[in-house]
Amino acid sequence: MKKLCCIGLLCIVLAGCKSKIPGDIIQPDKMAAVLYDIHVTDGYIGTIPRQDSAKIVAASYYKGVYRKFGIDSAKYNSSMDYYYAHPDVLGSIYNKVTVSLKKSKDSLDKIAEKKAKLETGKRDRAAKKTKDSLAKVNALLQRPAELKKAKADSLKKRKTDSLKKINTIKNKRDSLKKAINRKKVMNPKKAIDARKFKSEKTAVEIK
Repeated sequence: MKKLCCIGLLCIVLAGCKSKIPGDIIQPDKMAAVLYDIHVTDGYIGTIPRQDSAKIVAASYYKGVYRKFGIDSAKYNSSMDYYYAHPDVLGSIYNKVTVSLKKSKDSLDKIAEKKAKLETGKRDRAAKKTKDSLAKVNALLQRPAELKKAKADSLKKRKTDSLKKINTIKNKRDSLKKAINRKKVMNPKKAIDARKFKSEKTAVEIK
C-alpha cells in the first residue's frame, strides 16, 4: 500500500513538472498577446500588393512587436517550437488569440458600419442640397416667363375692364337718348307749346 502511494505521488510530481513551462519560454498569457499582434501584422502585410514592399514593412513591423514585448526573434521562434511540441498548451493559447481577434473584428465591423451610415447620410444630404439648388435655379429660369405671362394677363384684364366700362357708358348714353326720344314722341303738344312760347318771347323782345 505504501509502495502504491509513493508511485502515485511520483506521477503527480512528474505531471506537475511536465506541465510547467520553462523559464526561457514565453509564458502562455504573454504568448497569446504576442501571437495576436503577429497575426494582426500578418493580416496588414497581406494587403500590400508588392512583395518587395511587403517584406520591408513586415521586417519593421515584426521588430516592433518583439520590442513591445521585450523579446527577440530567437526567443519567439524557440517558444513556438516548444508550443508546437505541446499542442494542448498551444491550443489553449490560440483559443485566447481567437477570442481577441473576434472582438477586434466585431469592433472594426461596428466602426465600418457607423462610417457607412455617416457616408450614406452625407450623400443623402448632398443629394438633397443639389436637388434644392436645381429647383431654385429652375425657378429663377422660369421666373421671367412667369412675369411676362402675368404682365400679359394683367394687360388683357385691364383692356377687358376698359372695354366693359366703355360699353357700359355707351349703353347708358344710348338708353338716355332713347328715353329723351320717347319723351319727345309721347308729348308732342308740350313740344309745340314750348316752341310757340319761345317764338312769342322772341317777338316781344323784338318789339
